[in-house]
Amino acid sequence: PTRRIITSKVACWLARPLTNVRDVTSGYFLVRRDALEGVDLDPIGFKIGLEVIAKAHYGRAIEVPYVFTDRVAGQSKLNEREIFNYIKQLTRLYGQWLSPRAKERKA
Repeated sequence: PTRRIITSKVACWLARPLTNVRDVTSGYFLVRRDALEGVDLDPIGFKIGLEVIAKAHYGRAIEVPYVFTDRVAGQSKLNEREIFNYIKQLTRLYGQWLSPRAKERKA
């Protein structure tokens, strides 16, 4: 449905400055264990992938596209609460991302 496509595109656009990964909202993520060593993960809601992608120490990411089709069984977890949690998580990640840059500018 159009609503899902728009929601996905907006969510990806909002996270774009945090990572080179084009679609942080869905997919299957494989991450080397050493990329997460020393990383403090504190995800909100269902978007642990966003947290890992934004914080892990990795050189590059490989994305394999897939077709985004209508759901044939079950129910989507996407609701107003999850949208709020996503925005809350982005706010937290942006705060952590900007904090070191603000210190660099003062130095």
